[in-house]
Amino acid sequence: MKAKTEFTSIKNRNLQFEHLTKLLALLICEDIDFTIEGISLAMDIPLFQARQYILDLFSIKELTSDIECYQEDNTGNYIEIDVDYTKKELWSKQLLTGYFDKYIFKLNPAVLYIGDKLPLWLSQIEYSQLTSKYPDLFNQAVNTLKTKRDISSLPQAVKERVSEIQAAILNKYEIEFSYNGTLQTGIFPQFLYHDTDRNIIYCVDSERNCYRLDRIDSASRKWASNKNKMHDIKITKTSTKPPLSEEDRKKCDYMWGMADFKEAPIQVCVKIYHDTRNLLNKVKDETRLRKYARIEEHDGFSYYYDTIIGVDNFRSWLRSYGSSLIVLEPESLAKKMKESAKKIINLYS
Repeated sequence: MKAKTEFTSIKNRNLQFEHLTKLLALLICEDIDFTIEGISLAMDIPLFQARQYILDLFSIKELTSDIECYQEDNTGNYIEIDVDYTKKELWSKQLLTGYFDKYIFKLNPAVLYIGDKLPLWLSQIEYSQLTSKYPDLFNQAVNTLKTKRDISSLPQAVKERVSEIQAAILNKYEIEFSYNGTLQTGIFPQFLYHDTDRNIIYCVDSERNCYRLDRIDSASRKWASNKNKMHDIKITKTSTKPPLSEEDRKKCDYMWGMADFKEAPIQVCVKIYHDTRNLLNKVKDETRLRKYARIEEHDGFSYYYDTIIGVDNFRSWLRSYGSSLIVLEPESLAKKMKESAKKIINLYS
């Protein structure tokens, strides 16, 4: 039992370590400024988790004096503001409830080093592992992820629902709301999933049900806490339901769009016929947030490899490229794509 507990502790620490190092890369980047919303999208994690990682990172006292925080003024420019990080309780509450979501945070890269360029809180072994996996992490010119879609482009009502559901997730509350005209009760939200291809936010609950936030109905006045404030999401009680399993959480890494959790992941290989770099760059841009995706080039062609859940959504994406993308694996998907192409040809012949 002790060994299992220690293994779980090490596993959780490694995951947190990887996320925090990615966060560092974003905060010291000079080319792009990141808000907490931007960090959430760049790291492909829920907004509430990005907030928590910011809080975890800033709990390192050696870093706080070199943290810079910027707020947008009325002219659209960002000005530096003073944040008292010593008031931990107030700072933590404001951060976790979304007060700083639209603020830009920057970190002076010089603070990462001590002595012979050894990051101050890492052991020599950790530093070696980190620099081998992220060779540019501690350079000032950092390559960072760019998202195809920005959450700021979503309707205001959807963004408000995001904040309300994140608060429920953080506090382990059950919620209810009207969805396509039907009242949904006893919902225990687990996380928010951002389908960057279609720019749609989903709420996934403990029973693997998925709800599109843009399809939640506007609230009735009886749910409002006051006459001037309307809430589309109603918090009902602290939940006693079991959370979503870790296995189901991992399935989201395979999701192409929002698919059925019962669907098994499959490995795909797609041959890319591109006359110009524009098409290849488009494929790379649209798949850059895919955790298991990779593109290899040989024999004068490029090949896209991935593990996915959501074959129907993947097929729709393939069709948008016409004959430029040809499925090689799995054979069953390749056969369906060929049959679909034949039907289209017969229709117009």
